[in-house]
Amino acid sequence: MNCVANELLYNRETLTFSAMIQTNTTYLFFIKWVIFLPLILITGASAEALGQQSGSEKMTSNHLQEVRSIHDIRVSLHVEDATLKDVLQQLEPQMGLRFMYNNEVIEESLHRFSLDIESSSAADILRNISARTGLSFRQINGMISIGTAHFRQAEADEEQSQQDDQATVVTGTVTDGRTGETMPGVNVIVVGSEEVAGNTIGTQTNVDGDYSVRVPESLNTLRFSFIGYQTVDVDIDGRTQIDVTMEAVAIMGEELVVVGYGVQRAEEVTGSVGRIRSQSIETQPVSNLADALQGMTGNLTLQRDSGEPGAGSRINIRGISTMNNNSPLIVIDGVVGGNLSHIAPQDIEDISVLKDAGSAAIYGSRAANGVILITTRGGQRNTEPQASFSNRTGVNVPDIRYEPVPGYQNAILRNQMLVNSGNTPIYTPEQIRRFHDEGDSEWFMHTIFQPAIQQDYNLAVAGGSDHTTYRVSARYVDHENNLEGDYGMQRYNFRVNLDMRYAGFDVQTRMAFQRSDITNHTSSTGTLVADAKRTPPYFHYSMKADNGRYLLNDVLSEFNPLGMLEAAARLQSEGLLE
Repeated sequence: MNCVANELLYNRETLTFSAMIQTNTTYLFFIKWVIFLPLILITGASAEALGQQSGSEKMTSNHLQEVRSIHDIRVSLHVEDATLKDVLQQLEPQMGLRFMYNNEVIEESLHRFSLDIESSSAADILRNISARTGLSFRQINGMISIGTAHFRQAEADEEQSQQDDQATVVTGTVTDGRTGETMPGVNVIVVGSEEVAGNTIGTQTNVDGDYSVRVPESLNTLRFSFIGYQTVDVDIDGRTQIDVTMEAVAIMGEELVVVGYGVQRAEEVTGSVGRIRSQSIETQPVSNLADALQGMTGNLTLQRDSGEPGAGSRINIRGISTMNNNSPLIVIDGVVGGNLSHIAPQDIEDISVLKDAGSAAIYGSRAANGVILITTRGGQRNTEPQASFSNRTGVNVPDIRYEPVPGYQNAILRNQMLVNSGNTPIYTPEQIRRFHDEGDSEWFMHTIFQPAIQQDYNLAVAGGSDHTTYRVSARYVDHENNLEGDYGMQRYNFRVNLDMRYAGFDVQTRMAFQRSDITNHTSSTGTLVADAKRTPPYFHYSMKADNGRYLLNDVLSEFNPLGMLEAAARLQSEGLLE
């Protein structure tokens, strides 16, 4: 006899047991007890476990009922320009909950809150704070955990938003100063934006040369740059429309060097050429161009003949090669001949130093000692007249780096010298003691030297149109001499550079005038210094008496250095037109 046992189901996810039993009738009773007995035991155990679980859940539920949800809590908040930490501290006692957060992050927050809320749910207030700061709030029983994953970005966005609200939109067009065409791809940067905004604020001109940039309220300068063009800085000064003209300084971004035949790219120059830019000269506080070149390029040595105003300089390129003249050839704007001391440093555009023998192929034997090529400044095309003025005023203080021994020690040493040579001492002990007691007079080196004032004034006007550029400059220099007496130099410079282009022809005009009025003493400076420094500072030695007469002594028996400077004849010289 066949029988089929009923299908049994057990498990939370419907675990099914099926048993198909085919047996004889005599085993049916035994099989039922084998199957149902374990089921009865399992069911009893499960009921007991479920009872225990229900009791546990009931206890937990009773505990959670003691903590209210933030949706059920009503709070009031009245703050004015409060920090985030102040807001949280006011909410805690009203909510009866504690906030958990990174104290360092919350204290450094830049957010400020001004709220006037009366009897609102805590959830709404926290939702408001979250929208402004990027913080996340999560209630865990009696505490609220604050997440800061998006806090930094929200704070940066708010700060950027505040800056954008205070920013000024500046637009304009950038054009080429030579061709007048618009320039795409020009970099436009707000100067100082890295310090204010934490990143560089800028843009590029579009295909039509137009640009638009947001400038923070605290910044006032735009910088325009493009490869091969001179960088231009423009002050905004409240303007919203700024058009800029840029001038090319290189061809295809390659450096240009002035050589004897004209202008070449730097990498195509095969000879030894040193280049000195105008920016390097302008930064030096000197009025003599020769002094400004010292140390600017290798193998170029300059030595001043003397420290007096108007004194020339000896220039050597790669050392001394002959017993005669070792000076290089000076070429100014293509004109051979000239004096570096007669050119204003502010008039220099570019200087090239040809150092090798290859320059002789251009200028012949005159270039045996090298060549210095000087290009002076001109105007720029399509620019309004621009005037510039500069002034340098200073004091040249003599630096005497040695001092004589006191008078009494000098007397002792002179006696010792005479004894060593077999002669009789000239100073008695009483005289030496008096030298010590009376002290010293002013050393004659300090008497004949004085501080000297130097003044340098430069005025220039430059501009140009489509076919003509011009630059007119004038200069006045007044240098006093460091030696006593009314000596010094006054120099006047006037230069006109005019360039015209018409019908394929380029015409250049260079006019320069220089005049130097130098007043000097008729004696030798070396002799005056030697006489002054060898005279000991004895108390009874003096160069000038109270009645104005000049004195001599046993050391200065023929000439008085101060008298030679103040009372002797003077030498005056005047420069000529260049």
